[in-house]
Amino acid sequence: MKQTVKFKRTLVLLFIGALSLTTSCSSDSKDESSKSSTIVGKWWNYKRVDNGVTEVSKSCGEDFSCLTYEFQTNACIINEEGYIDNYSYKIDGDFIKFYNPKTEVLEETNKFSLTKDELILYRIDNNNSTDELHFKRK
Repeated sequence: MKQTVKFKRTLVLLFIGALSLTTSCSSDSKDESSKSSTIVGKWWNYKRVDNGVTEVSKSCGEDFSCLTYEFQTNACIINEEGYIDNYSYKIDGDFIKFYNPKTEVLEETNKFSLTKDELILYRIDNNNSTDELHFKRK
């Protein structure tokens, strides 16, 4: 009789432990998904850092050109002052790889950083200097 009560108590404790573990894991995953960002959407270039010099613009065409990136599921439309380029893209770790959609040839690779509110593209030129393009959602 004592063993049966002990066994039932152990089962109840195990059940409560499993339930609390499941609840804590599911709440963590909900927190993570609410924090996660997606690159899909339209982004406007509001700040540039070229050779350590920072320029900030409050609207397209102010201080520097109007540049937008519109990321769709597998395609990206880049519009700079009405000049439009179409690419397919793939994300590879911390890099975005832009491909010619017709030939599938790799055209450009940029390191990037993404948060809920900002996308930063890092461009490295032949002299190994890094320029930054900062984008806000449009």
